[in-house]
Amino acid sequence: MRVRWHLDRGEFSAHGYFPGVALRSEPPRLLLIAPALEFHPTAETILPYLSPLVEVERIGLNMDWRNRLEVMFRLRGSERPQ
Repeated sequence: MRVRWHLDRGEFSAHGYFPGVALRSEPPRLLLIAPALEFHPTAETILPYLSPLVEVERIGLNMDWRNRLEVMFRLRGSERPQ
């Protein structure tokens, strides 16, 4: 991934990004959080194209999440809800 390429070369700190923060070199973790019924139907189709090193987790919330937060499902990568 391009971010990893810049990180390996120390370019973030060289250009003043994230001052005083030590950036880890491990692969990123991608959290996709949305109301459960609002995920785009192509999500399962495009997620396998991401690097397998990137941990992807989709978290579906209840529709009334602003008033009462409830997790409806948690899926890894391109898993489909049951």
